[in-house]
Amino acid sequence: MFKPIIYFQPFVLVGQCCALEHLRKLGYKTFSDVIDESYDLEPDLELRLEKAITAAINFMARDDLDEIMKQLWPIFEHNYNLLVSRYDSILVKLTQDLQENL
Repeated sequence: MFKPIIYFQPFVLVGQCCALEHLRKLGYKTFSDVIDESYDLEPDLELRLEKAITAAINFMARDDLDEIMKQLWPIFEHNYNLLVSRYDSILVKLTQDLQENL
């Protein structure tokens, strides 16, 4: 999930139902202005996957993709900065968990 954030790319998240909502609760921004994210609300896994693929294909087929990518820069930057700011605390927590469970 975090690879597209690191590389300043838009993403379609295929996971459990409402995964994008959980990501937004963590402070990350998604791309609902340019990608149909209604797939995220689909309870049926296979249908959610089909809808997510369709959303990705429709986004990639846009004639104005170059311009859209420029407009998305603030979201890319926000998500990247949020991820980087949390890196150290995540690393500390993972190290503590490992030490406690070994």
